[in-house]
Amino acid sequence: MATAGSVVTTGSCAGSPPPPPPGAEKITGGGQITSQTPGLTANFGFVAQNDKPNASLSYHDDGATGGSIDVHSANTSVPSVTFQGNCGTFKGDAKVNQKSGYTYTVNACDNAEPGAGKDSFFISVTGPNFSYNNGGFIASGNIQIHKQ
Repeated sequence: MATAGSVVTTGSCAGSPPPPPPGAEKITGGGQITSQTPGLTANFGFVAQNDKPNASLSYHDDGATGGSIDVHSANTSVPSVTFQGNCGTFKGDAKVNQKSGYTYTVNACDNAEPGAGKDSFFISVTGPNFSYNNGGFIASGNIQIHKQ
C-alpha cells in the first residue's frame, strides 16, 4: 500500500473557468493517467451526479509509491459533487485495497473531444497514516460532462 504520493501538476482547471454548462448534473470518465512510477499507467473509471446524489469510483495504480493501490468508492455517506466551468469535483468514502476508513477527492476536467492528452483527472486519497495523490492529462479515454 502506498504511504506517500506526489501531485503531478501538468493539467488542471486553473484560472477563472467559465460557469458550468447549463443543467450540468453528471460527469463520467474512464481511461488512464501516468502512474506515480514513470512508464506505468493508472486506470480509472467513474460516474458522479447531482440529480440522484451518487458517485461511483474505481482507480488502480500498480506503480504507486510503496506498492499497488486499489481504490473503490464505498458511499457510506452521500458523496458531494460540484461543477465549475468544464470541471467536476466529487468526494466520498472509499475502500483502499479492500479496507474501509478512507476518503477520496477527484477533480476531472472535460477539456476537449476526444479527451486523450487534453482532459485531466486528479485524485487524492487519505486515511489512517495514509496519503496518496496523482493526476494529470489523461493518456487514453475520455471525461464527459452531461447536461440535464
